[in-house]
Amino acid sequence: MEPYLLKVHCAKLTHFCLTRDTHELKVDQAEWVREKTEMVYALLEETPPDGVAFVQTVKHILKVNLYALNL
Repeated sequence: MEPYLLKVHCAKLTHFCLTRDTHELKVDQAEWVREKTEMVYALLEETPPDGVAFVQTVKHILKVNLYALNL
């Protein structure tokens, strides 16, 4: 189940990168993505040996990539 949720997050990023000027998620779709993203981060934080640090690193990488893509 975890790999699927990670793919969902990647799909979210890809969606915005490819179609951000012409398409938007509906409110319920955006809420679903937000909930699943939070769930993935919570599961990863529980992963030994240092899940919390891993999640912080992932969030930082995503933030840098989104900044570089000017989103």
